[in-house]
Amino acid sequence: MKNKTSAMFLIQLFIGIFFAASAVIILSGYNSAGNQFMRGVSRLFGKSNYWGLTIAIVQLLSGIILMMGLFVSMQQKPMFIAAFAIMVLWGINIVMIFFLDSFMKPDFLNWEKDLSLQLVILAGLWGVVRQTD
Repeated sequence: MKNKTSAMFLIQLFIGIFFAASAVIILSGYNSAGNQFMRGVSRLFGKSNYWGLTIAIVQLLSGIILMMGLFVSMQQKPMFIAAFAIMVLWGINIVMIFFLDSFMKPDFLNWEKDLSLQLVILAGLWGVVRQTD
């Protein structure tokens, strides 16, 4: 049981760091996987920059809340909402990028490798959501 708790602690910490850092990169305007996500969101909702900004802020706040929840005593509800919100956004990201935009591009093995990395992040988020449920 202790190993499971330690593993979830690390998963939650690293996912929180990943989303907080990704949001800072998106807000900074660097060309990254975060901007690839933002391009997918722009295609979904139109060309408005407000959606991208909103999602980056949600990512940043969710990442911070996930990390703070490990070190500061807080209620489970904000943790659940943060993890669930980012999990839904990440699921939309996967569908938009890997199925609607570039299905099996440039080739199947690269597509599968990139998709599996995103699914590992999604599975980690699911574990955090289940833990805070």
